[in-house]
Amino acid sequence: MYNSGLKIKSLILVFLLMLVLGGCSSTKTGKAVSQKTNHTVSANKKSHFRKYDWVKVTSPNSDQTIQITNRKSIDYIANTFGDIGNISHFRVGNFKKHPRTAYHYTLYEAKAKHTINMYVFRNSKDVEINRVPEFKKIRYRLSEKQHTVLMSPRKLANGNF
Repeated sequence: MYNSGLKIKSLILVFLLMLVLGGCSSTKTGKAVSQKTNHTVSANKKSHFRKYDWVKVTSPNSDQTIQITNRKSIDYIANTFGDIGNISHFRVGNFKKHPRTAYHYTLYEAKAKHTINMYVFRNSKDVEINRVPEFKKIRYRLSEKQHTVLMSPRKLANGNF
């Protein structure tokens, strides 16, 4: 069973995620864009933040980057982060076992100017989430459907999930 310290941390985590992800609402919709990552960034571009929320998806064995700006898809990803509140499925701390990363999702939240990193693993239904306030790393077990959707970022970018 979980000790009371972990329960308190879990409640704090859920509250902080609600605050951070609460700004993930905008009426602007966009399109999925796929581009090569070996491009140069202009010198006057100082930030990845835009006036709207977006997600960058990269694969460690590919030079492709998928940008997700579709509101339906952004909401799905934000809700996946929000599901961490299910105490029975998440663990906090350093992890010895490092599954093979399939995709790295980076959520750029415009209102709070905050990023959250999520690593989806090929050989595990766990995801690792970094840069969550008050926690270094969180590992969370996805449902079968969530894992299937996150393993197909092109479909997700087009809203086909």
